[in-house]
Amino acid sequence: MTDAVPVSLFLTRRALCPGCGAALQLDSGQAEIECGFCSTTSYVERRLRTVEAELREGLEPGQIEHKTRFIPAHSIGASDKAETTCPGCGGTVEISGSQDAATCPHCGSSAKVERRLVAGPEEDWSAYGDDAELEAFAARDPVDLDPEYPDGYSRWEEEARNKFWDEVDDDRIRTLLTCTDPDRRFRAAQYFQGWRQMNPWRERMLSRVMELCCDSPPELAHCIANHPIHHLLFGNSATTESRQAVFRAAGRSLFREGLSRQLMHQLGLSWDGATLKLMLELAEYQLRHDRLEDAMHALHGAAMAMRDYGMRHELGDLMLYRLLYLDPPILAWVISGSIHSWQVDDYWRVVQLADDCAFERPELIPILIDRLGAPIPPKTFREYRALLDRVDELLSPQAREFALLKYLFYPDYAKPDPGMDDLDNILRRLAPLLDDPLFHKTVRTQIVRIIGQLKYQDLPPLHEFIRRHGESLPEHIRYRYLQQRPDTELIEHFHPINLYEPDEPRPTPLRALIEEWDDKFREQHKLQDKQHEADFKLFSSMRDRIKREDNEEYERKRKLRESGREREYAESRARAKSEEAEHKRRQKEIDKQFDDWRKGSAAAAERNMEEYRKLYNETGDPIWKKMMEDARRSHEMFQARLRRRALIAAMPWPKRWLHRLMFWK
Repeated sequence: MTDAVPVSLFLTRRALCPGCGAALQLDSGQAEIECGFCSTTSYVERRLRTVEAELREGLEPGQIEHKTRFIPAHSIGASDKAETTCPGCGGTVEISGSQDAATCPHCGSSAKVERRLVAGPEEDWSAYGDDAELEAFAARDPVDLDPEYPDGYSRWEEEARNKFWDEVDDDRIRTLLTCTDPDRRFRAAQYFQGWRQMNPWRERMLSRVMELCCDSPPELAHCIANHPIHHLLFGNSATTESRQAVFRAAGRSLFREGLSRQLMHQLGLSWDGATLKLMLELAEYQLRHDRLEDAMHALHGAAMAMRDYGMRHELGDLMLYRLLYLDPPILAWVISGSIHSWQVDDYWRVVQLADDCAFERPELIPILIDRLGAPIPPKTFREYRALLDRVDELLSPQAREFALLKYLFYPDYAKPDPGMDDLDNILRRLAPLLDDPLFHKTVRTQIVRIIGQLKYQDLPPLHEFIRRHGESLPEHIRYRYLQQRPDTELIEHFHPINLYEPDEPRPTPLRALIEEWDDKFREQHKLQDKQHEADFKLFSSMRDRIKREDNEEYERKRKLRESGREREYAESRARAKSEEAEHKRRQKEIDKQFDDWRKGSAAAAERNMEEYRKLYNETGDPIWKKMMEDARRSHEMFQARLRRRALIAAMPWPKRWLHRLMFWK
């Protein structure tokens, strides 16, 4: 970096989101802003510093052409949360909303007011007692990781169902974090379906789950990444809230030693600007701690994040904003291995990036020239003149040379170009640049291409240009003109010795460093691919074994359920048969009693007499005694009737018939 203040500090009201690196639009007086990419709420921080870099010659806002809008940094409002302490003595300094300088009332030192976007402070999670809760859960009996549907589940409201399964997933996560049995941990991660509703506790547990994923054997790490993390990002129950919780937890837990490649893969699949920013920062962090393998895992996640064709332009904008500030290793990866994964919708932004690089990182411009592809070139003289108008607005000669080199004139030779006035203007503006070593080769190539149009149409401004400059023109231009007009008298004929100039890359220390890191990344990528295949085989083997055991256990439980149901059916049939027999017996008894009551019998009278006797003995009530006497008399009457019937039955039949006729009534 040079000592120049970034042009973007004055040029527009844009700033970079501290959460994902996306460009944000700030309005005057606006202290807080929410990012559209990652929903991070950040505020404009106001700080004091005693030394501020001087602006380069010609960059002061008052000396810039009026076409460019410069907005001073102090015109942007700041939050009340901003620090306003003196950098000299640490005392408090009061600052008004638009103040750009301040004097400390304690030590008298002068200070500059600087503004930047910062994220809000992270919440302290240590006071929630999650460790004690997990220890209490581990001391309980193991929970059922795959429970059956409870009774009446089909009649539940959707909210009740979601609450039930969220609580089941809570127990699965607790089991995953506390259990020591690898098979049970694997099942807890595999059965996890994704929370329907996020809360702070679940976000805290997500951070622990990611740390566990990085510390676990490869088979469990694959399972955690492919199930809990995947379901929260892409499952049927995944929401914007759950995705944001995943990335907030990742930002807390992944800046450490030892990353899981599969976890980075799943995070990268979200195709989000927040993912790209997180992965690049992770890679830079790991490289600063000399952990190349972990950095490659993070870069793998970044590569996955840039594969969404629907967001290529948005991600391209993010990459352009970050190129200026990337370390050489990450810069090597971005502009070498991933350049085809992102693009910008307007290539002129790349030209503007080169303009910023000229003042902040000039060694990056040759890399941009070699690695970034060419845009759509101008095909007519009018288009090329409009391009030169835009080139004149650039602040640095390096950026103007970059624009002319990338937007090479490519005429449509099939039809004539009517823009003779535009061509005259183009040649007048290009002619002085032929004497500038920086522009010489590029401008020469442009004029040679214009001369090629003589094959299809006459160009009077070009003839005037050749006549005016004559033998002072470079050999390439003169020889090309002689090829098209061999009978011309405007210039002398000559035979060039060798006009070929190899297009060799410009050697710079940054280029050498980038090429060195390219080789390192390629070697590490091959090693990690082999390791990933081996780890995936371990995961597949364990997954298949767990699935086979689960299927066997399910089959065993199914058979037990079937035998239990058959036993219940047999017991139910025996019970129904016994109840039916008892019902018939009872029915016969009731029918017998009813017949006794309807016909009258000694047995009924005797039964009533015994019941009344029991009641009398229990209560001593004389009413029961009277009813007992009545029943005894009825019993004696029935006994006498039975004896008389027996005597009649013993008579000879003529006498028996005669007796019946006599006593018919």
